[in-house]
Order: sequence, then structure tokens, then C-alpha cells
Amino acid sequence: MMYELYAFATPNSIKPAILLEELAQPWHLRAVNIRQGEQQEADFLQLNPNGKVPVLVDSDNGEVLSESAAILVYLAEKHGSLLPANGLKRA
Repeated sequence: MMYELYAFATPNSIKPAILLEELAQPWHLRAVNIRQGEQQEADFLQLNPNGKVPVLVDSDNGEVLSESAAILVYLAEKHGSLLPANGLKRA
């Protein structure tokens, strides 16, 4: 299992990187330089038509996620860590 994180040096891009490290999961950074407009290139737009970072690709199942909060919840749920499963504790 390997994750690919498409990101730039922004607060929202750093959040999934921190969580992947906390979960001790293997991951690879794919730098997307938003200052040079790389988020608008065709290859990136296939991953996220909104042209925003971060984007996470899960090689386990081919899932592609965007938006940092969605990525964080996905990772926490998948690895059963750092997020209660349900109920009041989760809220």
C-alpha cells in the first residue's frame, strides 16, 4: 500500500502529510507548484477537476480524494486511528 499526495506548501496540503506520518503510512509527495499554475495542467485536472491541492491517491483501491478534511477523515477511518468510530465521541 502506498499513498501519493499531490500538494504544495500550503496549510491544507500539509495536514494530510502530517496525518500520514502519524499513521506511519508509506507515502510519496508529488509536488504541484501552484505559483506556476501546475494545478491547471491536464494531468492534474484529471485527478481534481477543481484544480486544487491537496489530492490523495490510494494505490490500495484507486480512490482519488481532494479537500483536506475529506482526506483526513478517509485516512482516519481506513486506519481506525485518531477518530472515534461513531457516536458522541466522534461528534
